[in-house]
Amino acid sequence: MHNLILEGRKKLQLGGVKDCRAFSERLVVIETEMGILKVKGERLKIESFSVESGELFMHGRIVALGYFEAGKGNGKLTAKLFR
Repeated sequence: MHNLILEGRKKLQLGGVKDCRAFSERLVVIETEMGILKVKGERLKIESFSVESGELFMHGRIVALGYFEAGKGNGKLTAKLFR
């Protein structure tokens, strides 16, 4: 089961994570049971990630979250959302 807890736009706790596809200080792309989650922010850092439990913890200044279905050609929407 996928869940998300956001604390004060600074800490993010996720469950139901399958993979972390990409990460930088400004963008983290996460594959979840509910689709692709893109997290945009500043000084983003993954504290821990366990493939076995599906839990991911991260912190930084989180400015946007967006879900997308894998393989559905959402590139244009993603580009507009994360400008």
